[in-house]
Amino acid sequence: MKRIIELPEKKRIMLTIMDYIDDFCRNNNINYFLYGGSLIGAIRHKGYIPWDDDIDICMMRQDYDKFLSLFTDPQNRYCLISPSNNSDYYLPTAKVYDSATVLNERVPNGIDIGIFIDVFPLDYCSDEYKETCQYGKKIGFYRKIVNIKNLSYTKNRSVVKNGILFFLKLLVGVIPKRTAINKICRLSERYKSKPSKYVGQFTKMTYESREIYESRWFDVAIDGFFEGRSYYIPKDYDEVLKTEYGEYMKLPPKEKQITHHGNDAWWRE
Repeated sequence: MKRIIELPEKKRIMLTIMDYIDDFCRNNNINYFLYGGSLIGAIRHKGYIPWDDDIDICMMRQDYDKFLSLFTDPQNRYCLISPSNNSDYYLPTAKVYDSATVLNERVPNGIDIGIFIDVFPLDYCSDEYKETCQYGKKIGFYRKIVNIKNLSYTKNRSVVKNGILFFLKLLVGVIPKRTAINKICRLSERYKSKPSKYVGQFTKMTYESREIYESRWFDVAIDGFFEGRSYYIPKDYDEVLKTEYGEYMKLPPKEKQITHHGNDAWWRE
Protein backbone atom coordinates (compact mmCIF):
# COMPACT_ATOMS: atom_id res chain seq x y z
CA MET A 1 0.00 0.00 0.00
CA LYS A 2 1.33 3.45 -0.95
CA ARG A 3 2.32 5.74 1.91
CA ILE A 4 0.84 8.96 0.55
CA ILE A 5 2.68 12.21 1.24
CA GLU A 6 0.29 15.02 2.11
CA LEU A 7 1.05 18.66 1.29
CA PRO A 8 2.50 19.73 4.70
CA GLU A 9 4.96 16.82 4.61
CA LYS A 10 5.71 17.48 0.94
CA LYS A 11 6.67 21.05 1.82
CA ARG A 12 8.98 19.82 4.58
CA ILE A 13 10.67 17.41 2.14
CA MET A 14 11.22 20.25 -0.35
CA LEU A 15 12.89 22.25 2.40
CA THR A 16 15.32 19.40 3.12
CA ILE A 17 16.17 19.25 -0.62
CA MET A 18 16.65 23.02 -0.62
CA ASP A 19 18.87 22.81 2.46
CA TYR A 20 21.11 20.37 0.63
CA ILE A 21 21.23 22.53 -2.51
CA ASP A 22 22.04 25.60 -0.43
CA ASP A 23 24.91 23.86 1.38
CA PHE A 24 26.24 22.45 -1.87
CA CYS A 25 26.17 25.82 -3.65
CA ARG A 26 27.79 27.71 -0.78
CA ASN A 27 30.54 25.09 -0.51
CA ASN A 28 31.22 25.21 -4.25
CA ASN A 29 30.97 28.98 -4.76
CA ILE A 30 27.83 28.76 -6.88
CA ASN A 31 25.27 31.54 -6.80
CA TYR A 32 21.60 30.65 -7.02
CA PHE A 33 18.48 32.69 -6.27
CA LEU A 34 14.98 31.88 -5.07
CA TYR A 35 12.83 32.55 -8.11
CA GLY A 36 9.25 33.33 -9.09
CA GLY A 37 6.67 32.52 -6.46
CA SER A 38 9.39 31.31 -4.11
CA LEU A 39 11.03 34.73 -4.22
CA ILE A 40 7.66 36.40 -3.56
CA GLY A 41 7.19 33.98 -0.67
CA ALA A 42 10.54 34.91 0.84
CA ILE A 43 9.79 38.64 0.67
CA ARG A 44 6.05 38.76 1.37
CA HIS A 45 5.54 35.72 3.64
CA LYS A 46 9.06 34.79 4.82
CA GLY A 47 8.32 31.32 3.47
CA TYR A 48 5.92 29.53 1.18
CA ILE A 49 3.06 31.49 -0.33
CA PRO A 50 0.24 29.88 1.72
CA TRP A 51 -1.45 28.32 -1.33
CA ASP A 52 1.78 27.41 -3.14
CA ASP A 53 3.31 23.92 -3.23
CA ASP A 54 6.74 24.18 -4.83
CA ILE A 55 10.16 25.87 -4.66
CA ASP A 56 11.90 27.31 -7.73
CA ILE A 57 15.45 28.60 -8.02
CA CYS A 58 17.41 30.16 -10.87
CA MET A 59 21.08 30.61 -11.71
CA MET A 60 23.04 32.59 -14.22
CA ARG A 61 24.16 30.25 -17.01
CA GLN A 62 27.78 30.01 -15.83
CA ASP A 63 26.66 28.93 -12.35
CA TYR A 64 23.95 26.68 -13.82
CA ASP A 65 26.48 24.80 -15.96
CA LYS A 66 28.84 24.50 -13.01
CA PHE A 67 26.01 23.19 -10.83
CA LEU A 68 25.01 20.59 -13.42
CA SER A 69 28.58 19.36 -13.80
CA LEU A 70 29.43 19.20 -10.08
CA PHE A 71 26.22 18.30 -8.23
CA THR A 72 26.36 15.06 -6.33
CA ASP A 73 25.11 13.51 -3.09
CA PRO A 74 27.38 10.87 -1.54
CA GLN A 75 24.30 9.28 0.02
CA ASN A 76 22.48 9.16 -3.35
CA ARG A 77 19.37 10.60 -1.69
CA TYR A 78 19.22 13.78 -3.78
CA CYS A 79 19.53 13.35 -7.54
CA LEU A 80 19.94 15.82 -10.38
CA ILE A 81 18.13 15.30 -13.65
CA SER A 82 18.52 17.46 -16.76
CA PRO A 83 18.55 17.08 -20.56
CA SER A 84 22.32 16.66 -20.42
CA ASN A 85 22.28 13.55 -18.21
CA ASN A 86 19.04 11.82 -19.23
CA SER A 87 17.94 11.56 -22.87
CA ASP A 88 14.39 10.59 -21.81
CA TYR A 89 13.87 13.66 -19.64
CA TYR A 90 10.84 15.68 -20.71
CA LEU A 91 11.94 19.27 -19.94
CA PRO A 92 14.73 21.65 -21.03
CA THR A 93 15.43 22.63 -17.40
CA ALA A 94 16.89 20.78 -14.41
CA LYS A 95 15.42 19.35 -11.22
CA VAL A 96 16.91 18.08 -7.98
CA TYR A 97 14.65 15.42 -6.49
CA ASP A 98 14.41 13.21 -3.42
CA SER A 99 14.90 9.63 -4.63
CA ALA A 100 13.15 8.25 -1.52
CA THR A 101 9.87 9.64 -2.88
CA VAL A 102 7.78 9.22 -6.02
CA LEU A 103 5.88 12.04 -7.70
CA ASN A 104 3.19 11.70 -10.33
CA GLU A 105 3.68 14.64 -12.71
CA ARG A 106 1.00 13.34 -15.11
CA VAL A 107 3.31 13.59 -18.11
CA PRO A 108 2.74 11.10 -20.97
CA ASN A 109 5.55 8.53 -20.88
CA GLY A 110 7.14 10.50 -18.06
CA ILE A 111 10.09 9.22 -16.08
CA ASP A 112 10.34 8.17 -12.47
CA ILE A 113 11.29 11.10 -10.23
CA GLY A 114 10.45 12.22 -6.72
CA ILE A 115 9.50 15.45 -4.98
CA PHE A 116 11.76 18.10 -6.49
CA ILE A 117 13.14 21.62 -6.71
CA ASP A 118 13.10 23.23 -10.18
CA VAL A 119 16.38 24.81 -11.32
CA PHE A 120 16.19 27.37 -14.15
CA PRO A 121 19.04 29.04 -16.08
CA LEU A 122 19.17 32.76 -16.85
CA ASP A 123 20.81 33.49 -20.19
CA TYR A 124 22.40 36.49 -21.85
CA CYS A 125 21.07 37.71 -25.17
CA SER A 126 21.32 41.39 -26.12
CA ASP A 127 21.82 44.92 -24.86
CA GLU A 128 18.51 45.77 -26.55
CA TYR A 129 15.32 44.93 -24.65
CA LYS A 130 13.20 44.50 -27.78
CA GLU A 131 15.73 42.18 -29.39
CA THR A 132 15.89 40.06 -26.23
CA CYS A 133 12.10 39.77 -26.17
CA GLN A 134 12.02 38.76 -29.83
CA TYR A 135 14.64 36.10 -29.19
CA GLY A 136 12.53 34.74 -26.36
CA LYS A 137 9.56 34.47 -28.74
CA LYS A 138 11.71 32.60 -31.25
CA ILE A 139 12.59 30.01 -28.62
CA GLY A 140 8.93 30.03 -27.57
CA PHE A 141 7.97 28.10 -30.72
CA TYR A 142 9.86 25.08 -29.42
CA ARG A 143 8.66 25.59 -25.84
CA LYS A 144 5.06 25.33 -27.08
CA ILE A 145 5.86 22.05 -28.82
CA VAL A 146 7.30 20.58 -25.62
CA ASN A 147 4.36 21.86 -23.56
CA ILE A 148 1.84 20.28 -25.92
CA LYS A 149 3.67 16.97 -25.92
CA ASN A 150 3.85 16.99 -22.10
CA LEU A 151 0.13 17.61 -21.60
CA SER A 152 -2.03 14.58 -20.76
CA TYR A 153 -5.68 14.04 -21.50
CA THR A 154 -7.59 14.38 -18.22
CA LYS A 155 -11.15 13.96 -17.01
CA ASN A 156 -10.96 17.46 -15.50
CA ARG A 157 -10.60 18.96 -18.97
CA SER A 158 -13.71 19.29 -21.15
CA VAL A 159 -14.26 17.04 -24.16
CA VAL A 160 -13.76 20.06 -26.42
CA LYS A 161 -10.44 20.99 -24.81
CA ASN A 162 -9.23 17.39 -24.94
CA GLY A 163 -10.22 17.37 -28.60
CA ILE A 164 -8.20 20.53 -29.26
CA LEU A 165 -5.25 18.96 -27.44
CA PHE A 166 -5.57 15.87 -29.64
CA PHE A 167 -5.44 18.06 -32.76
CA LEU A 168 -2.42 19.99 -31.45
CA LYS A 169 -0.59 16.76 -30.64
CA LEU A 170 -1.18 15.60 -34.21
CA LEU A 171 0.08 18.94 -35.51
CA VAL A 172 3.40 18.76 -33.64
CA GLY A 173 3.72 15.00 -33.90
CA VAL A 174 6.34 15.15 -36.66
CA ILE A 175 8.81 16.92 -34.34
CA PRO A 176 10.27 14.61 -31.67
CA LYS A 177 10.15 16.04 -28.16
CA ARG A 178 13.87 15.53 -27.71
CA THR A 179 14.56 17.54 -30.86
CA ALA A 180 12.53 20.47 -29.52
CA ILE A 181 14.21 20.26 -26.10
CA ASN A 182 17.68 20.23 -27.67
CA LYS A 183 16.74 23.25 -29.78
CA ILE A 184 15.57 25.18 -26.69
CA CYS A 185 18.81 24.39 -24.86
CA ARG A 186 21.06 25.36 -27.78
CA LEU A 187 19.24 28.61 -28.50
CA SER A 188 19.01 29.60 -24.83
CA GLU A 189 22.75 29.37 -24.23
CA ARG A 190 23.81 30.71 -27.62
CA TYR A 191 25.15 33.97 -26.15
CA LYS A 192 26.51 32.62 -22.86
CA SER A 193 30.02 33.86 -23.61
CA LYS A 194 28.80 37.39 -24.42
CA PRO A 195 27.60 39.24 -21.29
CA SER A 196 24.73 41.57 -22.10
CA LYS A 197 22.51 44.14 -20.44
CA TYR A 198 19.51 41.80 -20.46
CA VAL A 199 18.98 38.17 -19.53
CA GLY A 200 15.99 35.93 -20.03
CA GLN A 201 14.61 32.78 -18.51
CA PHE A 202 14.21 31.39 -22.04
CA THR A 203 13.88 27.70 -21.24
CA LYS A 204 10.40 28.02 -19.69
CA MET A 205 9.35 31.67 -19.85
CA THR A 206 5.80 31.27 -18.57
CA TYR A 207 5.31 35.05 -18.46
CA GLU A 208 7.13 35.86 -21.73
CA SER A 209 8.61 39.39 -21.69
CA ARG A 210 7.99 39.65 -17.94
CA GLU A 211 10.85 37.16 -17.54
CA ILE A 212 13.34 39.48 -19.22
CA TYR A 213 15.53 41.19 -16.62
CA GLU A 214 18.53 43.46 -16.41
CA SER A 215 21.48 41.15 -15.83
CA ARG A 216 22.95 43.44 -13.14
CA TRP A 217 20.00 42.61 -10.89
CA PHE A 218 21.54 39.16 -10.43
CA ASP A 219 25.11 40.33 -9.80
CA VAL A 220 24.89 39.95 -6.02
CA ALA A 221 23.26 37.25 -3.89
CA ILE A 222 22.14 38.11 -0.38
CA ASP A 223 20.49 36.03 2.32
CA GLY A 224 16.72 35.99 2.35
CA PHE A 225 14.56 34.19 4.88
CA PHE A 226 12.30 31.29 3.99
CA GLU A 227 10.53 29.11 6.57
CA GLY A 228 13.15 29.95 9.20
CA ARG A 229 16.03 29.21 6.85
CA SER A 230 18.48 31.45 5.03
CA TYR A 231 18.52 31.06 1.24
CA TYR A 232 20.01 33.25 -1.48
CA ILE A 233 17.91 35.92 -3.16
CA PRO A 234 19.03 38.64 -5.62
CA LYS A 235 20.03 41.89 -3.93
CA ASP A 236 17.82 43.70 -6.43
CA TYR A 237 14.82 41.47 -5.73
CA ASP A 238 12.44 44.44 -5.82
CA GLU A 239 13.27 45.19 -9.47
CA VAL A 240 13.04 41.50 -10.36
CA LEU A 241 9.63 41.03 -8.75
CA LYS A 242 8.16 44.29 -10.04
CA THR A 243 9.19 43.27 -13.56
CA GLU A 244 7.58 39.86 -13.32
CA TYR A 245 4.56 40.53 -11.10
CA GLY A 246 3.96 44.26 -10.75
CA GLU A 247 2.54 45.03 -7.29
CA TYR A 248 3.88 41.81 -5.80
CA MET A 249 3.23 42.75 -2.17
CA LYS A 250 -0.50 42.90 -2.87
CA LEU A 251 -2.33 39.60 -2.39
CA PRO A 252 -4.20 38.29 -5.46
CA PRO A 253 -8.00 37.90 -5.32
CA LYS A 254 -9.27 34.90 -3.34
CA GLU A 255 -10.26 33.05 -6.52
CA LYS A 256 -6.65 33.15 -7.71
CA GLN A 257 -5.20 31.89 -4.46
CA ILE A 258 -5.01 28.31 -5.73
CA THR A 259 -2.40 25.57 -5.95
CA HIS A 260 -1.17 25.10 -9.52
CA HIS A 261 0.44 21.67 -9.23
CA GLY A 262 -1.16 19.38 -6.65
CA ASN A 263 0.59 16.26 -7.98
CA ASP A 264 0.25 13.07 -5.97
CA ALA A 265 3.35 11.93 -4.08
CA TRP A 266 4.21 8.90 -2.00
CA TRP A 267 7.15 7.23 -0.27
CA ARG A 268 9.10 4.74 -2.36
CA GLU A 269 8.78 1.17 -1.08
